[in-house]
Amino acid sequence: MDKDKIEDLPNYSLHTEYSYGKRNLSSSLVTQFPVLCDANKDGVPQLWKSTEWAEQFAGFVIKLTEGHAAPKVVEIHPPFNDYCDIEQFLERYAVFEKTIHAKYPDAEIVVENRAGAVYHGGRFIVSKAKEIALLCKRIEETRTSLGVVLDFPQLLTAEHLDTDAFDGGKYSAAVDTINPAVPDNHQRYPHLGQEEKFHRQMGCS
Repeated sequence: MDKDKIEDLPNYSLHTEYSYGKRNLSSSLVTQFPVLCDANKDGVPQLWKSTEWAEQFAGFVIKLTEGHAAPKVVEIHPPFNDYCDIEQFLERYAVFEKTIHAKYPDAEIVVENRAGAVYHGGRFIVSKAKEIALLCKRIEETRTSLGVVLDFPQLLTAEHLDTDAFDGGKYSAAVDTINPAVPDNHQRYPHLGQEEKFHRQMGCS
């Protein structure tokens, strides 16, 4: 949320706010969107707080990318469970998607699982294997045009899997809970504002 410019790249994935820690919420760009600035707890952005938030977040993304090539992928992140559940998230997401696709009709929008934050009062609604599986199920049932990317380190954290004493069986069970037939197609995108990394594309969009 604190970014007001991005690199000029011809082929990129836009990695948006992920609410790990506190933000200043005072840039010349974000202050044009007061609902985004107001939606925070102790400085940590409260993603998908309301329909108005979704509308302004779409406006923020469009303003941020103006003058650049259209993003190939827009990566979003889940809200906290003290103010939003999966049904509300998908309803609010639909508002965001409509505006983004009006500007960038070919952009793929994906949501990434999250675990861990300095936020107090709630936790991410898409974190553990069962929650990811539920989100995929609801995306299918509502025919929502939203992809899901699986961040394996975040899943390990959410499932309390100790990588120093790795339990392969427990890990496999967690992944199978999400989707027993996930295709092994990997895509790499240059993420803005973070290290490039591999994601496993989930077949539930």
